[in-house]
Amino acid sequence: MCCAGRQQDATTELEDNMGYKILDVKADIHEDVEAYFNQHEVNVTYLDAGQLARAVWKQTLQEDILDIVDKHFEKIER
Repeated sequence: MCCAGRQQDATTELEDNMGYKILDVKADIHEDVEAYFNQHEVNVTYLDAGQLARAVWKQTLQEDILDIVDKHFEKIER
């Protein structure tokens, strides 16, 4: 019986460490996606209607990609 308790502790510790690493990867992906879209950041003040529409589209794409990442990481985090 004493070994079962130690095995449970080791499993819990491993899960805790894995969870931390998974969240780090998720955060890194979020940062990289945001950085990618920010490479092409524009000043909204001086945009014409077409440029403004593209800026809004870019923001929508970024949010959609991050939502997809979050949904897939939810599967891993369970």
